[in-house]
Amino acid sequence: MLPLVPVAAQVASDPTRIERYSLAGMTSSWTTPGGGSVLLPDREAILALLEVALN
Repeated sequence: MLPLVPVAAQVASDPTRIERYSLAGMTSSWTTPGGGSVLLPDREAILALLEVALN
């Protein structure tokens, strides 16, 4: 947790730096052979979102 203290200080000093992103539409539903419902990622779409978020 200690390494996150500088990040917390930056966010506290300028809350406009906080962004929100969603993976809506970047997954598809799949049912496992055992009957479990899972979401499979659309890796290309998520990578594109990460490019935007991290730059």
